[in-house]
Amino acid sequence: MSPVATLALAESPQIVSEILSPELPESCDPARARITAAWSKDETEAIVELLADASMSSIESEQVLAVATELVSRIRAKADDQTAVESFMRQYDLSSEEGVLLM
Repeated sequence: MSPVATLALAESPQIVSEILSPELPESCDPARARITAAWSKDETEAIVELLADASMSSIESEQVLAVATELVSRIRAKADDQTAVESFMRQYDLSSEEGVLLM
């Protein structure tokens, strides 16, 4: 597809909906309808809606922080009880040149 045609489709969600309509089943569940509507939505509009949905109350924020703190504590406790192989793998992980050479 040419860049001009791509730009025209991106600027007109109605055109995209008309193109997709013959391809979509006539009776779709509500989740599929929301996905289809979101697919051609303006990005700025979508971000504003998502940011509004992503906000949490102070109570929810405290709950998330408590769960995250507990998870980190449990992971750190497990890190202290690692075997020799696990210790070796942490020392020379595959993101390092030494780790790749040792493998």
